[in-house]
Amino acid sequence: MLRSVDREIDSLVQGNQASIIDGAIEFVRELEQLLQCLESQKKEKTFRQHRSSIESDDGGRWCFGIAYQCTGSITVLENVNSLVGRSAAPGYLQKLTFLPWNHYKAIRQIDTVRAYTFGSHYFVEVDIVLPSEMPLREAHVIGEALQEKLEQLPEIERAFVHLDYEYTHKPEHAQAQDI
Repeated sequence: MLRSVDREIDSLVQGNQASIIDGAIEFVRELEQLLQCLESQKKEKTFRQHRSSIESDDGGRWCFGIAYQCTGSITVLENVNSLVGRSAAPGYLQKLTFLPWNHYKAIRQIDTVRAYTFGSHYFVEVDIVLPSEMPLREAHVIGEALQEKLEQLPEIERAFVHLDYEYTHKPEHAQAQDI
């Protein structure tokens, strides 16, 4: 009988300890949430005070609006220039021409090198001339290796390498016609 009472007391004590620990953990969590809430309110109050000091008069509001519009306009212009597909600078195109020319000795000529913006990077097109008797497998390996080399440059988003056996042909693609 005494042993069963001791067991019940032990289980009650253990249960109370567990609930005390759970309660303490819950209290710490609520305290953390309260501190985060107070910190957020403090930041919001500081922001409102700063904003009201800037906007306290019509001149301040006017200057703030002009500065905001100028900043936005500059950002728009920077992004439009990178999205419209503008050609790379001549110095960069020379660098891109140098790379294929020294890539493989069998390259007889570089027909075309183009680079145009695609966001903050470039799309690159390179047309190279290889010997007409070169096996397709070897030509493919050369072209693929050149493509991978170009795409390793940090400014390049994607590179396209076109292989040909002569360079006296007309452009492969039809030019756009005015409607």
